[in-house]
Amino acid sequence: MRRLRDIAAVLASAPAFDG
Repeated sequence: MRRLRDIAAVLASAPAFDG
């Protein structure tokens, strides 16, 4: 499940995008 890492990275970056 390589996408799991991708999804985890996106979720971790979500707050950053929010500001």
